[in-house]
Amino acid sequence: MISKPRNALLGILMREQHIAFDNEWLTHSVELLTTVASRLQAVPGEVMVLGVKAFAPSSWVVEAVEALFNPHTDMVVSAPGVADESSKVQNSFEDTVAYWQRRNSTVKAEWENDYSSTYVLHAFKGISDPYWPKRVDLEYVIARQSNFARAVYPAIKHALDVGIINRKPKMKNDSD
Repeated sequence: MISKPRNALLGILMREQHIAFDNEWLTHSVELLTTVASRLQAVPGEVMVLGVKAFAPSSWVVEAVEALFNPHTDMVVSAPGVADESSKVQNSFEDTVAYWQRRNSTVKAEWENDYSSTYVLHAFKGISDPYWPKRVDLEYVIARQSNFARAVYPAIKHALDVGIINRKPKMKNDSD
């Protein structure tokens, strides 16, 4: 939840949460918030409810962490300095239409998830390590062989292009 100071949603939540609280986290944090947000959604400028994929579309269960982080080494990607079409940011209606047309004409790998409408990608670390990558670093992201790497690649590519991140070649003697 993100809000401006002194808005109606926060005012109502602050006033009502102690009344709704019944020793269960779900009641005052999810159910009350959902009820108040649903009522205020009709008031212009008060609440905007985003789709399910907009905020943390993954979870902490093993299958979700595997789907996010497991590399698919059979995936062929372009050279590290070359952005693929899916990494372009859509800044206009025309860009979005062009992106959608490219996505519909491109064969998507069965494992690939589309995070283009996601604002926050929460990367949960699992309880057991077999499915958690040894490390997530620049090379892992540039390879774009996992859903996580493909999701964050456009931001990393931009940071490389404008010099926020300096890419140094990996040496054989570099330690993990």
